[in-house]
Amino acid sequence: MTGRQALTYDRDRGAALLTVLLLVAIISALVVGMLDQLRFNVRHAGTMEKQQQAEWYALGLEEYAAGMMKSLHKLSANKTTRRELDKVAAFNVPTDGGLIHGQVRDGGNCFNLNSVVEHRDGNRLILRDSGREQYVTLLKTLGIAGGDAMILANRLVDWVDSDSAPMTWGAEDYHYMGQEHPYRTANTLLANISELRQIEGYTPEILYLIRDYVCALPTAELSPVNVNTLTKAQAPLLVMMLGDGLLLNKAEQIIENRPDGGYDTLQAFWADRLLATTPPNLDVQEQVALTTRYFELEAEVSWHERYLTLTSLLELKSSGDVRLVSRQFGEKL
Repeated sequence: MTGRQALTYDRDRGAALLTVLLLVAIISALVVGMLDQLRFNVRHAGTMEKQQQAEWYALGLEEYAAGMMKSLHKLSANKTTRRELDKVAAFNVPTDGGLIHGQVRDGGNCFNLNSVVEHRDGNRLILRDSGREQYVTLLKTLGIAGGDAMILANRLVDWVDSDSAPMTWGAEDYHYMGQEHPYRTANTLLANISELRQIEGYTPEILYLIRDYVCALPTAELSPVNVNTLTKAQAPLLVMMLGDGLLLNKAEQIIENRPDGGYDTLQAFWADRLLATTPPNLDVQEQVALTTRYFELEAEVSWHERYLTLTSLLELKSSGDVRLVSRQFGEKL
């Protein structure tokens, strides 16, 4: 082999060795990447499995709450009292590696945000004066100035109603379409109170103030307030229904004076001497109830470093059957 041939051979062998080393490096990098991806997939699968298990625990609590509602109906189909509700209101279920907490409330003791409108001419939604009046009264009772309360109420009406004509101080499509991130009004009933975040004027401070007093029932009717399950903290709801003529302290006294076993008849409730100066209109007479139709469940699941919340609205029908109205994972508002 000549010197030139030997040099060429050494170069070819060196190039081949370099190629092999390069391939080994590439394959090693690929293997490392695949192992990293595999480890990630394994961790992700484990996380998803824990998340799914936590969700199943929450849904199991939902079934448990539905069973309790059926039991309440069997005990008394004509009356739901605070005493009965307190027996099933809060409960803890320990699990292997965690804890499940449930809280059941009367889901109708609230202002139904959808009741600021009513159905007319088929499916058209137009202003319900009595609903808006109740909402304004509630907002004022909670400490919001009268003018601001009317603005918030009118903007809620514009968000829900079917037309595109803004009310006084209201806001329709043209207003929201002019935002930096434009969007349109819903023009339909709210499915969840979290939708209030999209309405002009509903600041975090306002939402925090009203969150325990409002709801979004699957109807445009006034909320069926059960005077047998109202708490003292919910006295503003009595003022909401009966108007400013009923002072908040009197509303609190009415709830405190309620019989231990609740009212047996609506006539017994309206006979309270503190209500003598605030006679109810027809809408309010039909709104007040002695039984609970809607129940709200708030479930909290802590399990193996996983945490989730679930809010479910359940409807107890007159037949005793329970229907799921809505379900939301995460914070209610």
